Amino acid sequence: MLDQHRFRACVGAPSSLAVWVHQGPGRRAAAGLLCLTLLAASQAAADLVGYWSFEADDAADGSGYGNDGSLVNGPVFTDDVPATIPSARSISFNGADNTGSYVQIPHADSLSFTGGMVTVSFWMKANAADPSPWLRAINKDNGGSHGFEIQRNDAGATAALRIDTATNNQSKAIGPAWNGAWNHIVFSLNNGMANVWLNGVRTVNNSAYFHTGGFDNTADLIMGRSFQESAREYDGLMDDVAVWDTALNHGMALALYRPICGYDVTQMQTLFNVYTSGVPATIGERQWHAVSNLLLGEGQSFVWTNRNEYYLQLDAAGKGVASTNLATAAVDLVGYWT
Repeated sequence: MLDQHRFRACVGAPSSLAVWVHQGPGRRAAAGLLCLTLLAASQAAADLVGYWSFEADDAADGSGYGNDGSLVNGPVFTDDVPATIPSARSISFNGADNTGSYVQIPHADSLSFTGGMVTVSFWMKANAADPSPWLRAINKDNGGSHGFEIQRNDAGATAALRIDTATNNQSKAIGPAWNGAWNHIVFSLNNGMANVWLNGVRTVNNSAYFHTGGFDNTADLIMGRSFQESAREYDGLMDDVAVWDTALNHGMALALYRPICGYDVTQMQTLFNVYTSGVPATIGERQWHAVSNLLLGEGQSFVWTNRNEYYLQLDAAGKGVASTNLATAAVDLVGYWT
């Protein structure tokens, strides 16, 4: 049972409000202040250049960039999906029987990543009983000199991010993802700096890699096997694959793991656009705007239930987005920290 509280306007801050929040019984006795200020602009835009939800039993791209994929060797679709996202269908690859089903997305300018930055987010449920080593889940690699891929580390449960540049091939251990369970992986590469998140936890934190020559290439983006090596076939399920041509920050990566309001990736992209541009946007019947001075923590959300209001912090400086009603001077608060 959560206590009721009040809010008041922030002194000297036009178009803002403050929320005093006391955590309920059984939690640390502390109070926090959310001082929300409407923002006009923020960071550079994060552009979603590919999104494959598999909801229509195909590999159509939902990003608007037209990066549709082809289904090769008969991957099938299933209603076994991750629990924390609004998904009804996932794709199943059958690497274990050596038929080698996969999805092939042709190379395009939007998938060149010539700026030295990329972020990939996806869900995977790998067959842990498959004894094959060095399997590839997702890759865009021209054969070992430029590119990136998510692979199995030998024949164990650990997944790894491999980055290939003109300097050398480099590997970053992600954590146990070849374990028969649904796992969410986000990785971002930014001109020599790598970050990886596994199930909402950053497991690779600003780890350097040799970026000489970059990793951009003209290879196709492949899900379910290696682009060059046919024996590296992935056996398992995959869902909600998304690609950005920039490096998402920590808060954005965390927000994708448990999306606020049960939003899909394109709707989360709308929130990211609001955060970076300061321009309000509407999703369904809810309008979102950029705010600052949140104290929720990066990627964390706050729900004000009796006002039907939502808050999401997207960076360490307290900036994020909110769907609020700023017209009321004082109301009771019933909400929770997530």
